[in-house]
Amino acid sequence: MNKPLVKSLIVAVGLFFLFSNGMGQDYYWTFEGGNELTDLKQKKEIVVKKGRVELAKDLDNRSYLKANCGTSGNIQLCEVPPVKQFSMEFLIRYDMKDCGHSPNVIFGNYSSVVFRIMQGFVGFYNNLETEKGRRSIYTTEKLMGTDRKSISYYLDGNWHHIAFVFDGINGTGGVWVDGKKIATNQESLKGYSMSKKPFFLNIDQHFAGDLDDIAIYYRSISPFEIAKHASASLAGKEYGTEVKMRNFQVENAGSKAKIDIKEFAPGHPVVSLSPYQQLDDFPYPRYKKDHQLMPLFNWMGIPFIGGFKQDGIKDEQASANSAAITELMADKYHYALVIPNSKSISVGKPLSSQYVVVRDMVNLANRRKDLPLGMISLWLQTKMTLLEGEEQFSPYVARKNLPDEYYMKNDKGQFIQANGVPHETIRWLSPSAPGELFKKEGQVQKMYFNHWLKLLDRPIDIINENGEAPPYEWREKVREVDPAADAHFKKSGIKDWDEYAAKQKLRFRKNYSDPFIKDIPGLKNTLFTWYGVDAGPLNRFQWKESRYISSQINGQYYSTPDFYPRYPDNWRKWKGPWRGWEWLVVCRKIEINQGDKLFSPFIGAGWEKDPVRNIRPSQWLGLLKLLGPIGAEFYYTGFFNETPWGHQGKFTFPNPKNYIWQAALPAYAQALTSHYEDILREGDVLYDAKGDPIIHTAVNDPRFLVAVRKAKNEDRYIIAGGIFPLSNLPGQVPEEGEVWVPIGNQKYKMCFRRQGSVYELNLSGTKAVIRQLDSWHETGHPSYWSTDLSFEAEVYDKEKGTLMQTAWTSAVSENELTNFQTYIRAKNSKAKLEYSFIPKKDSKRFEVELKAQNRTGKVGLVDIGINGSRKGSLKLKKGGWNRYTLKINEVLKKGETYDLFLELKKTGLEIDSFVIRQL
Repeated sequence: MNKPLVKSLIVAVGLFFLFSNGMGQDYYWTFEGGNELTDLKQKKEIVVKKGRVELAKDLDNRSYLKANCGTSGNIQLCEVPPVKQFSMEFLIRYDMKDCGHSPNVIFGNYSSVVFRIMQGFVGFYNNLETEKGRRSIYTTEKLMGTDRKSISYYLDGNWHHIAFVFDGINGTGGVWVDGKKIATNQESLKGYSMSKKPFFLNIDQHFAGDLDDIAIYYRSISPFEIAKHASASLAGKEYGTEVKMRNFQVENAGSKAKIDIKEFAPGHPVVSLSPYQQLDDFPYPRYKKDHQLMPLFNWMGIPFIGGFKQDGIKDEQASANSAAITELMADKYHYALVIPNSKSISVGKPLSSQYVVVRDMVNLANRRKDLPLGMISLWLQTKMTLLEGEEQFSPYVARKNLPDEYYMKNDKGQFIQANGVPHETIRWLSPSAPGELFKKEGQVQKMYFNHWLKLLDRPIDIINENGEAPPYEWREKVREVDPAADAHFKKSGIKDWDEYAAKQKLRFRKNYSDPFIKDIPGLKNTLFTWYGVDAGPLNRFQWKESRYISSQINGQYYSTPDFYPRYPDNWRKWKGPWRGWEWLVVCRKIEINQGDKLFSPFIGAGWEKDPVRNIRPSQWLGLLKLLGPIGAEFYYTGFFNETPWGHQGKFTFPNPKNYIWQAALPAYAQALTSHYEDILREGDVLYDAKGDPIIHTAVNDPRFLVAVRKAKNEDRYIIAGGIFPLSNLPGQVPEEGEVWVPIGNQKYKMCFRRQGSVYELNLSGTKAVIRQLDSWHETGHPSYWSTDLSFEAEVYDKEKGTLMQTAWTSAVSENELTNFQTYIRAKNSKAKLEYSFIPKKDSKRFEVELKAQNRTGKVGLVDIGINGSRKGSLKLKKGGWNRYTLKINEVLKKGETYDLFLELKKTGLEIDSFVIRQL
């Protein structure tokens, strides 16, 4: 039976070539026919047990091996003699399931031959024999390019043909994917041979997917034979089928990609526009009028975004720039004003020119009392010499010379680490430590804030404590080797070690923070939050206890996980401190189950000095849009430029011209959340059959990530998703793609873009209604986005007397939400819509281009006005959708907020969209 076409093979133009089947395979399993598990050449039968690995069939009756997530399992295929030439081929298809880590398919006896696709590499390694013994040889290629050199190429839900050749006679070898060579051995293989061993198919526990057409050769198959077999298999035929390949030329799969210049600030790599100019020229985010979302918090290193430490910029100018940028971010991008460091003053002394940033930020905060104010405190930077009698600058929590009772020790008096292992120089704080000294550090912070309150003639709305102070963890092994810790644990009456450890950490933190948070009257209404307090699995303390260090917001505790993927290939996983989506999955499941459904993550797209290495704007915007549906109300936007990049004794800092876009994108994402604020506050994520919250919805393509949030007591959903690359090179993923999203017992086909897409789906009525909240968002750096203001009629600020409806633009089922048109229909003659907008330039007139239709049978009028004043009318003729334009002589000023209204004067008038275009 011919196998179905699963992926077309692109071939280059060349000479006619016809290749026969040559010498054939030594072993070949197709998993078809009367006995699917029998090799077609040697009649070798393999045994497959159901469960971990099983024989499966497609709907068209195609047979193959399916591997599910779980424990490792192996199947003996044959026995390989000590040959000097060896080749193998197989088809592989990766499943949508995420089993964690790097999925390996191991052929051979415990890693004799391993095929690996991981985040950074594709290829094989194998253990070979020589006269001098065994040697491990790698034949791999970095997955940092496009096409076959991109991980996204393999994770598309299709079959791929893989070939591996080892030639110990000629000293060559390589790896081919879908007929093209992608990797060659970097050293000669001459003299090597395969060792005589049973040859297994060993499925790693982290691999979920399908295998088919496994062929083994005791010879070196040629590139032409590989290309022929790839062409056959991807055309739905078996390797042994005669395939005529015309116009074919064997070629390597190289990477010809360059950077997409529109992902960088104009002029890259030498950017001329200042950070302020860029922010002022970007399209402004479109928050819904009168929303109540918490402001964003600027953790980007405020002096640095103004040019501090940049060549040719003096401190005075950098400070003035920073204040101007901070004010612009607050005015147009919904940030709080933030004073970056509570210790950045001289306590008890008036401000001087030495503290130019402090001076300018204080003046700004006092001048703009209409804007919220935040401050950052840093426990580890507390200046202890402000206390009488103190000689050491560093805070107690970081010292190694405290009394012995503050540190963990075993029964032999040796200092021990968090895991209970002795160490000569480490001094690790003990959970049984008194902690009284930490109150002194709080007294110093109290001095700071009392002085700040004298400088400020306004309240501080929120203080964020960095809090990166030890201890970072205590493992239960401690109580087994530390008598003092064990006695303290038993005396506490707490049965669970994790709960005990969290309470002791909380005790230390409160010893430090209570003296200034609780004891200063001027801070009684100030919110206090703490970085990195979440339910994460690494160096975190139990959420149900550790959360009490922060103030409640809206009646619950907001966790503060760090979402720092940093590099494009790390968006789904996490590596140490570089936290991708999976970190949020772990955190949010625990936090939501304990009643804290909203959170406020720290976010950072990357802070490399070279902007080419950081995540690109499109990918970052798409990822940020997914945070709202899982409960993010606001973000702490980070860029860690305080750490210089050293080279040959010279320290340099990232140029803010290259990264100021990172300040704007969180506002674009949060502005979308303002349009579903009711679902954010009253709704919740979906739950699985076990009752656990679903942080992201499984779709049939691992390049996509989708998150869903449901309204309370209503069949209405927010669905956010995107298609994400694993490299910064262009062409990694298409601009958009379609996947089926499961919601309840139904699946809906939806389109998601590289910059993310956010939809509201309403299933409460007899017909589905869907609106896209971010259709105007574009790919690339926001400097290149259109200056015309394009609006979908259904994304309004206010409405009266209207109805939202969705029509399907092609003959598809209502579950296919990819070809739809949603519009607003007037229910009566007084229907009205209102929209806020901010012009991008000064102009003396503008035009409104309206896409509308008139179903009334008579001429219909649409009045258009600005700020409550009618400016003209459009006459809608009878019939289908048409475009109508009204020119308005009205002065618009850049950066000012205006309200546009549309009054539909007759029942049955319908509006799809409109554009505001300055003339």
